[in-house]
Amino acid sequence: MKKKYKDWLMVQPWKEQHSKCPSCGESNLEYYLVGDASTRIGWCMLWCASCKEGIQISRMKLPEGVEFIPYEKSVSGPSGGPEYAVNWVQP
Repeated sequence: MKKKYKDWLMVQPWKEQHSKCPSCGESNLEYYLVGDASTRIGWCMLWCASCKEGIQISRMKLPEGVEFIPYEKSVSGPSGGPEYAVNWVQP
C-alpha cells in the first residue's frame, strides 16, 4: 500500500473539523458516508475540494455521532458526492 494512500486513511474530518489534505495541505476536505443504521458499517468517499484528490473506502465502521446516509436512501446525484472529477488515490 502506497504511503499517500495510508496518509489519506488516517484523515478523519468528522473528528477534526480543520483536518489537512494529505496531498496538498489545505483544510478543504469533504466526505460522503453511507451505511447501515443497525450495524454502523458502511463506505466513504473522502476528497479535497482544493486539489481534487481523495480516496474511497469500501468498508468501514461509521463513527458514532456522525451523520450518514442510510443505504436505502443513497443514490447518485448532486448529494451523492463531489460535483466534479476527483483523482482517486490508489492503494
